[in-house]
Amino acid sequence: MKNRSHISILIVLSIVFVVVYSWLSWSALLPGMDKLNDQKIFSWPDAMANSFFIDQYISTGKFIMEEPLNVITENVIHPRSVNVYDYDIVPVSFLGMIIMYGWIGKVIGSNLVLFLTAIFGAFTPLLFYGIVRRLFNKQVAFFSAVLLFTLSAFVYYSSLAMLHTTFFIFLIMAGLYFFIRQGEEINKNKSYFAALSGLFYGLALITRSVEFFWIGLLILIPFFIYIKKIRLVWILTFLACLFIPVLVLMYYNYQIYDNAFTLGYLNMQSDGHLLDRLTDEFEVSSAGNVLVNYLKLIFIPFGFSAKYIYLNFNKYIIDFSFPYLTFATFGFVLMIIDFAKKKLKQKQLVFVIVSAIICAWLSVYYGNWQFIDPLVLQYNFIGSSYVRYFLPIYIILLPFVAYLLHKTLSFKYKVYNLIKYAIVIAIIGYLSFYSYNLVYKSTHDGLIKQKDVIKSSYARANEIDSLVEKNAIIITNRHDKLLWPKHRVVMFNLDYTVFPRLNEVIDRYPIYYYTLMPDVDINYINKKKISEFNLELIEVKKIDEQFRLFRLNNVE
Repeated sequence: MKNRSHISILIVLSIVFVVVYSWLSWSALLPGMDKLNDQKIFSWPDAMANSFFIDQYISTGKFIMEEPLNVITENVIHPRSVNVYDYDIVPVSFLGMIIMYGWIGKVIGSNLVLFLTAIFGAFTPLLFYGIVRRLFNKQVAFFSAVLLFTLSAFVYYSSLAMLHTTFFIFLIMAGLYFFIRQGEEINKNKSYFAALSGLFYGLALITRSVEFFWIGLLILIPFFIYIKKIRLVWILTFLACLFIPVLVLMYYNYQIYDNAFTLGYLNMQSDGHLLDRLTDEFEVSSAGNVLVNYLKLIFIPFGFSAKYIYLNFNKYIIDFSFPYLTFATFGFVLMIIDFAKKKLKQKQLVFVIVSAIICAWLSVYYGNWQFIDPLVLQYNFIGSSYVRYFLPIYIILLPFVAYLLHKTLSFKYKVYNLIKYAIVIAIIGYLSFYSYNLVYKSTHDGLIKQKDVIKSSYARANEIDSLVEKNAIIITNRHDKLLWPKHRVVMFNLDYTVFPRLNEVIDRYPIYYYTLMPDVDINYINKKKISEFNLELIEVKKIDEQFRLFRLNNVE
């Protein structure tokens, strides 16, 4: 009966948190779209790109945008977070999310796709409950699920509609849940849970292929727990369904890149060795021993730096999740005590060991990564990529916190139940309040700030639309998010080679520069950098207190 009451409460919370997680969509995106002809503006370039390719598939059935001007301008026309292949604009990210959201969007429509991430996020704690209940007990599972609803990083990325972080976590949870359910199956000839598990794990792999190593480790948890019950038909069914999404990925890879075995992250302008086509953030090349280089790509693609591992671990695990880490440590100590008393079951011990390995792996794998963008390093905290890559670590902490809460309520000495429940409620309340402040009130990247940024972006985009022609090309540095795909964009970032390339089309297309540069910099560009091409930037209008719009003119 208690299990049913737990599930009923969690279902109600899931419905409530669909509204909570979709707050940014219904409070900022939809109102902005109403004022700007359904144009979607996001605060992340990755979200901008994902949204575009999903909408492109919904309307055309393709994940490609043809850009004929790239033939003339040598592939200069494109925003960030995309790639260019054969002059067309194509996805740069893993395809899993945009494929699935594109398929679903064909049925429900483009606008409702904005709520999918919130829905997947809101029902992930139910899967988490099902997993933890089978590893520990109903009470630990219930507390774990409740804590997940309000976990800061989970709330944050469940609120960002077009990032794949939460969708990936949902798929992982579903895969693990159904794998465990298969282990409980009494009828050994039935393997539908293995089929579902393989399917969801396969979808997770094509959504974040780079996570394959620790996804494999997760599979070890139910494998070792139910090793005496596992049948060959389960394994074959699991593997067969695992490869279905992989085959889908290969199909779309071929459709987009003319190569079933490629990645959008590669430099599509190069025909060299795969290792030489990786982006600059990878510290791997084809020089030297090929086998060693591929091992580096798998295990330490960003190089190895004990300094960076320490700094990132300290900032994004210890500092970021300090309250959770503190309570989880107490819970872990209680588990060790129970293990010494032989009260800890084998499946719980397997969970602890595998969790420790996964945490260590993620800490080293992503801890080595050092961002080169100074603005991201300076201003982003909860919005840092480290937070979303370390999200599995934060989630792993929750059953340990929940174990502490469970042991608090199980305390057998003469303590009033009211006091025990008050302690548990106080801990959950404190952690929820801590998460709320991080999620919504972080100075530069909290959701309240994100909403303000989106609203101001819509205002600026509306003003720009009133000033430029429909076929305009707009040069910008970091503000493609409010311009593309409605307008062709060119990323400048002090790359002056864009100007002679744009000179090839300036007589046929109006070209603008949207910037916050002061007059001294504009004058420098005019006199020192583009005068040799007979080009000049002329101010059109001051958009607001920060930004101005310039027209690029040919002065011949």
